[in-house]
Amino acid sequence: MIETKIRTAKLRLRLEEILKEQGRKKKWVAEQLEVSTQAVKTWCGKKHCPNSETLSKIAELLAIKRSELFERNEGWSKFLPPLYDPVHQ
Repeated sequence: MIETKIRTAKLRLRLEEILKEQGRKKKWVAEQLEVSTQAVKTWCGKKHCPNSETLSKIAELLAIKRSELFERNEGWSKFLPPLYDPVHQ
């Protein structure tokens, strides 16, 4: 359900930009999340958005808030439910 709302809100996943900022590789993310490199490339290519649980894992892995994974635009935050974030309490 959250994925549909994200697409409706036209939020843009910033995963590739964040990886470049942190000097990380897509392959590293794939290994850490135990997914294929192709899955990470698809997320970076903005063809698909990972599910809510995976978004949380990515944020924790990169030590950022989940909301930072998205480009902010008007009304963006109402589509992202609050989560317990042990990295950014």
